[in-house]
Amino acid sequence: MGGRFLHIVLMPEDGGTVRNFRITARGLRAVILSLIGLVLALGTSLTFHLRTFSDAQQLRTLRAENHALQDRVDEMDSAILEITRDVERSGQREREARLLAGLDPVDEETRRLGIGGPFLQVEPASGIASEDLRDKLRDQQSRLDGLKRQLAFQKSSFAEVLNTLESSREKLGRTPTICPVRGVYTLSSGFGVRNDPFTGRSGQHNGIDFRAARGTPIVASANGT
Repeated sequence: MGGRFLHIVLMPEDGGTVRNFRITARGLRAVILSLIGLVLALGTSLTFHLRTFSDAQQLRTLRAENHALQDRVDEMDSAILEITRDVERSGQREREARLLAGLDPVDEETRRLGIGGPFLQVEPASGIASEDLRDKLRDQQSRLDGLKRQLAFQKSSFAEVLNTLESSREKLGRTPTICPVRGVYTLSSGFGVRNDPFTGRSGQHNGIDFRAARGTPIVASANGT
């Protein structure tokens, strides 16, 4: 069949010149295979370029998102720093409040143990490729965890202060602090050992006696019934 020829005749509709091409069957197969290969090559090239374009566009999007995330992380750093300063100021007030309430200050060793031990290793962003960004997020997570524990400790300490102050307020309310006589008076007997006016014997006098004219106004010197 390799020596046989095939004729390809082109006949224009307008009656123009008829063209006759002669080609061997082997040559025709070669032409067909070449055309198929060309189509496949064009298709592969087009697919590659389309994929490359898509990957480039996706890369640009990821870069933009990475920059936005980096900016957000930097903003979080500033916010955590400000919160840390607020927590430190709150801790100073907590120490002062304990002193005002008459409570013993918490020593730093006890405070450290109360807040907690080493931070837990966390992985808040395992899907992020940037190691630097992952490290920053780990650091932020650890700092936030530490602030949370500090606030919990301070909250407990403030609750102790409030309970102590409440108890002290009730005690102070029941303690006489003003003179009960509203007018002219004399102190007829003080607190301590004296001769009992009824028995004539020496004994402990648990009070203070005031002498005033009949009808002199008196008031309660403390809360009571």
